[in-house]
Amino acid sequence: MMVTPIRVLMLVVLALSAGLASLWLDQQGTLRNITWVVPVAIAPDITVPANPLLGGGAAPAASYASIFERPLFAIERRQPPPPPPPAPPAPPDPFIGIQIYGIVSGGDGGILARVEGRMRRIKINDAIGGWTLKSIQGRQINFAQGTQTRQLQLTYSKLN
Repeated sequence: MMVTPIRVLMLVVLALSAGLASLWLDQQGTLRNITWVVPVAIAPDITVPANPLLGGGAAPAASYASIFERPLFAIERRQPPPPPPPAPPAPPDPFIGIQIYGIVSGGDGGILARVEGRMRRIKINDAIGGWTLKSIQGRQINFAQGTQTRQLQLTYSKLN
């Protein structure tokens, strides 16, 4: 006898049919569970959950003030006022990164300084970040911007 796929499938169908029949029939060969059983009634839960937006109780009339200020269906309804613009940031201090290396005297006086990573010679009346070099008195360097003045002191460097 030769085993073919058709014969194998027929055996599988017969085995599944026997399994299905064993589920439908009991030991005596009668059908199982052919009568409908009424399900048990479940009492409904009719408690109303609290609204988290209202805070558990009724909302006070003060919370509806925006409706009185801007009625929902009025023709002249307007948008809420825009928020104030943020304050402009303060300009960075131009003297934070400056290192003064020396003072140049003479008719073309000025200073030697490292500004923004570059060595520069700044003459009198030249500007650094909006501040103008006005004068040099001894080791004191004076800058001005409008009515404001600022003084920098050239200090001695350590020998070691």
